[in-house]
Amino acid sequence: MHEAAVAAAAALLAVALTGCSGGDGAGARGSAQDTPSASLSAAPSPTPTEPYTDDDQVLLAKDDCYGPAGTAGEFAQVVETACDDPEAYGRVLKRSEEELTLTSIPDCPDPTDQVMGITYGKEKVSVTEEVAGPLHYVTYAVGHGYACVRNLKAPHPGDRGGGGMEIRVGDCLENTATGYKEIACDGDKTPDLKINKDTFDGDDCPNKDDVKLSPNTLVDRLGLSRSMLCAEQL
Repeated sequence: MHEAAVAAAAALLAVALTGCSGGDGAGARGSAQDTPSASLSAAPSPTPTEPYTDDDQVLLAKDDCYGPAGTAGEFAQVVETACDDPEAYGRVLKRSEEELTLTSIPDCPDPTDQVMGITYGKEKVSVTEEVAGPLHYVTYAVGHGYACVRNLKAPHPGDRGGGGMEIRVGDCLENTATGYKEIACDGDKTPDLKINKDTFDGDDCPNKDDVKLSPNTLVDRLGLSRSMLCAEQL
């Protein structure tokens, strides 16, 4: 009797052990423990961003991109940067070596949004470096060259009606105490005039009450290439 009881107990124990280690559930648990968790695996290290290098050694050459200098003492200055840099906000359409004066009218292509004046900065170890920045800052308004630039993202004031650059057909103007000034057609301010024709003598304007404009009546003369414009009153 005693031997039979021992044998029965051993059989029951074997069945219990088989039930704990066998079956689909146990197999799944075993696999989960044996396989490393994806969340514990080391993430790949980001590739370090290499500093931008000016391959052509020319500041703001055609197709170069630029962004803010971002350093104290370099007010409004721009520097070359990679075109995919988050800080980049413009691309050079044209660089000119024409000397700039306060009355210069830069010759830029139509898509130009802004002009950067190029001049010489401080001398460092007997090497004179070029610096660049927007023309409406006196520092860059007089220099030995300029760059016509296009914003990488909107807005584009150089587009017709955009409020900047060359005054031409489709642009809008406001009347100020010192003359007419270009503004965006759909901006915050309501324009007074809209250019509807470019003409030499102003005698063939589309409407009898059109305002005839010459360079002397315009505050913003940047890029104005004709002697007379017709403008419709809005």
